[in-house]
Amino acid sequence: MRTQLSVQGTLLRRIVKAGLLILVLLSAIAPAYADKLVAVQNPWPPYLGPELEGQGLSGQIVREALRRQGHELEIRFLPWARALRMVKNGGADLLVAAWWTQERSEYLRFSEPYVQNNLKFIKRKSDSFEYAGLQSLSGKRLGLIRSYGYGDELTNAKNYHKVVNLDLVSNIRMLLAGRIDLTLEDELVARYTMYQEDPVLLNTVSFTERALNSKWLYVASGLRHPKNKEYVAAFNRGLKSMQEDGTLERYLQQLTPAQ
Repeated sequence: MRTQLSVQGTLLRRIVKAGLLILVLLSAIAPAYADKLVAVQNPWPPYLGPELEGQGLSGQIVREALRRQGHELEIRFLPWARALRMVKNGGADLLVAAWWTQERSEYLRFSEPYVQNNLKFIKRKSDSFEYAGLQSLSGKRLGLIRSYGYGDELTNAKNYHKVVNLDLVSNIRMLLAGRIDLTLEDELVARYTMYQEDPVLLNTVSFTERALNSKWLYVASGLRHPKNKEYVAAFNRGLKSMQEDGTLERYLQQLTPAQ
């Protein structure tokens, strides 16, 4: 009887040890593959928007890249300045679509780039203005969006008048009312935004032929976030996989401006 109890006790201890070993192994694996990341971002169609398929092109690309690394992604939509501040302070995990600037690099970790934007000036249809370098902006009233990263050269220039608003639609309305001379935005974003707001707007404005600059979009995480390096590296690995198997290119083929 004692022998039988001893054997049973030994078996029980082995089962418990095996169970503990499995739990230890699972706990070691789980952090790398079970994080649900929270991104915050302003609506920015066609790249981002709560009503868009997959929450927009950027939402689809970033979600797929992270999925390939075992992560889930939730995107919450907020005004841009608030979203930037939250990620900067570590209050959210990621920005899904951010432009690099020298200032931002001091508090954000940026990923590899995944799509390119062309920032063009928007003018009234009757205006013959054509962008020919920063000097051509002299004396102009330029509508900008708060906390956007247009580039250090434009931001630091002093030869034009800055008029800051919360969004592109506000700038377009001011443009048509004659309260500003120009505004600027990625051409694709501007076309989609105006089409959604009021298709007639597309017939009242035009874009300069020459862009201010071409800017890449990045994923970014705040340097204050304890996992900023891990999350950006995970996106980069997923993005590389998408580039190699052609998935990224298939997503980018969706970029057809609204007419």
